[in-house]
Amino acid sequence: MPLETFQDLTTWMPTIHTLHQAAQVIARIQATVLPARRNALHLGVEPMPVGLRTQRLPDGQRLLLDFTALTATVEDTAAGEAIDLTAHTQASLLHTLQERLALAEVRKAETVSGTERLDRADRAVAQAYAEAQYAAFTGIARFRARLEGHLSPVVVWAHHLDISTLVFSPANAAMDEAKTHLNFGFAPFTEGQYPRPYLYAYAYPYPDGFIPPALPAPLVWNREGWTGIVAGIDALAQAADPAAMIEALCEQMGAVLMPLLE
Repeated sequence: MPLETFQDLTTWMPTIHTLHQAAQVIARIQATVLPARRNALHLGVEPMPVGLRTQRLPDGQRLLLDFTALTATVEDTAAGEAIDLTAHTQASLLHTLQERLALAEVRKAETVSGTERLDRADRAVAQAYAEAQYAAFTGIARFRARLEGHLSPVVVWAHHLDISTLVFSPANAAMDEAKTHLNFGFAPFTEGQYPRPYLYAYAYPYPDGFIPPALPAPLVWNREGWTGIVAGIDALAQAADPAAMIEALCEQMGAVLMPLLE
């Protein structure tokens, strides 16, 4: 995960916006054909070493979005030839995938509005982000595996393209997001605030009178718009094993936030 890959925003932002738009297409199809699940998990897609994959659709197929090749594929089907993202817009990619899927319900997918060609991604940057995303998934998943109690899966939300897992209070057996919980995640950017990827964690709600304690570097408190802990891509990219560093940072963030669940 070379640091310089994410420093040049002239190549980084067009790439991540292209990947984001393509992810919204496969997630839209998944959300149309799967039944609603608690915590909206029917909307979450799965991180993969090369990019993203939908959950298994009712006919057994999955959609794979390959960041490294800039393609989309209908897996487990004879019509599995890769679709070149650069030849499509959001709308035409949706239509092409609808045509390749046998599910009648997929025709009901709400049309996505993007009309720009998905041809602005830098392949090297897209591959670097696939590596960064999977390192984040691996580190967060390892941290999550040692926790007890009520937990949500580690998924990617196409709305913001962020990886996220929720940890609920022992008293919150229903896993109600409106009640006390923690969120550990990794986001590619936040418009106007974080132009490059970052690891994060926060509690909801914070108890009255909560005073954020001092944090060890590279962790810092975010206080603009929301209160939570953040570590930027600079620190993660310098690690010999980014997944292991992310796991360790999740442990440090957990040490601060987990007591808030009690």
